[in-house]
Amino acid sequence: MTQVFLYQNGQQVGPYQVEDLQNWIQTGQLKITDQAWFEGCPNWVTLAEVPGIILPQGGQGDRTADVPPFAAYEGEDAYLFISYSHQDAHLVYPEMHQLRDAGYNIWYDEGVAASNAWPEEIAKAVLGCSVFVCFISPQATESINCRNEINLALNEKKPFLAIHLEETELPPGLRLRMGDLQAVIKDKISPDRYLSKIISTLDQLLGRKAKVNLGAVEKASSLFVSRDGQTFGPYTFEQATQYLQAGQLLASDYAMLEGQTEWKLLPEVLNALK
Repeated sequence: MTQVFLYQNGQQVGPYQVEDLQNWIQTGQLKITDQAWFEGCPNWVTLAEVPGIILPQGGQGDRTADVPPFAAYEGEDAYLFISYSHQDAHLVYPEMHQLRDAGYNIWYDEGVAASNAWPEEIAKAVLGCSVFVCFISPQATESINCRNEINLALNEKKPFLAIHLEETELPPGLRLRMGDLQAVIKDKISPDRYLSKIISTLDQLLGRKAKVNLGAVEKASSLFVSRDGQTFGPYTFEQATQYLQAGQLLASDYAMLEGQTEWKLLPEVLNALK
């Protein structure tokens, strides 16, 4: 049975059973931000990151605990690896439900017991995933486990999508590695377009064909324009066409549709959408 050590008042104490720690969290004797370590864990982590610990909603012991929403995918088909801080479970689990309902297979650390094999199970799932999805928050960027998962995915050149749950300043190392990768920033996009943006990006990373008329979707999408190192927009197809005709946008400007990664000359992009 897994034994967990705590770091309190400058000293290592324990070991304790996960069940005891869970009870102490519920009664408020421990905080989910307290430092913990168990055999097989390369560094000290927070109690929230110890597998087997079920987090209370909002991190307080007197609230209903977050329960993993479904079993992690174990088949041979393409799947998404979900990286997140356990402190964000109350935010991430509903989004995972939406992605699963949209037809994606989801792997996350549900059911992975704290043991010597725990890092190997996580690494195996990262290596086997078709797209690595990380939910970014201040809690996630402080999590050693999240950073390790992100670095492994980047080292293995996995298709990568970062979803920012809130405005978060990335540590320099993550900013260096993730700066040019695709990201969806939740508070920068309208709620009605948030999920569709994630789905369209995932489908692009998975190489899926759109299930609806692509031209109609793209015409309704946001179009960004770049000139002399500055980016303008977003514009709709109709706005960009009108501004080009009026001379406010130039034929030498470069443009890119939201969700895409390649800049092309503005007239070329507009002609492709006609």
